[in-house]
Amino acid sequence: NSDWGVFFYWWLVFLLYTSFDTFLGVMLVVLMPNEQAANVLGIGLTMIWNIGSGFMIPYDQMPKAWQWLYWISPPGYALQGVLSTQFYCEGLGCPTMTVVNSTGDSSTTSVWEYTSSNFGLHYDRRWIAVGALVFCLVLTRVLTLLGLRFVCHLKR
Repeated sequence: NSDWGVFFYWWLVFLLYTSFDTFLGVMLVVLMPNEQAANVLGIGLTMIWNIGSGFMIPYDQMPKAWQWLYWISPPGYALQGVLSTQFYCEGLGCPTMTVVNSTGDSSTTSVWEYTSSNFGLHYDRRWIAVGALVFCLVLTRVLTLLGLRFVCHLKR
């Protein structure tokens, strides 16, 4: 997709997700008693969110017990927004690909149809993804401020 709007949308999602990751680190440093605990929790959260983001295991193929991870995963919202705008295409000029299934049969489909059906991408939800990233960003800032106000790790 070669639209200027897609370019600026990509930068918006990139800015929001990078800011969220940075503010998550700040929040963890404020809430945890030391740097090592903040590091371990940050790595654990990032790993769990990336597993549940829908990229490695699409939502439809996740075990039912894991599907709640998809909805609380900030990387999932970033991927949903960015990938849906990058692969979305309508009309006759869309790039196509040949898909071969396990029995050896092949079919031709558009790249957008393939990615949307296999990874659960929805172009019409791209602004919901931005809203979810803004919510995550605001939540980390509020928790950081509450932590600064009420959490004290000093030993007297």
